[in-house]
Amino acid sequence: MISVYIKLLVLLLLLILAPFLISICFVAMKMAISLYRTMASLRTNASSQNIFVVILRFLENFFGSMSTGVGAGFISALLFKYSTLGVEKP
Repeated sequence: MISVYIKLLVLLLLLILAPFLISICFVAMKMAISLYRTMASLRTNASSQNIFVVILRFLENFFGSMSTGVGAGFISALLFKYSTLGVEKP
């Protein structure tokens, strides 16, 4: 009987934490790539116009990565919610 409760607890934790962790990973990867590209473009030419373009590109990538992470988390939440993983039919 206790093993059923443990399985239920693990399943609930996976349903809650998995979409959150997936979205965090997407955002972190996208932000690391974005920061590297921005610093590389700033390193080649450091004019005032280029700094404005770098800030604009960084904000664009930030909001793009946030929407990508939220979208991936939403899709994975729906997949976990409507999939029948570990559910045995009587």
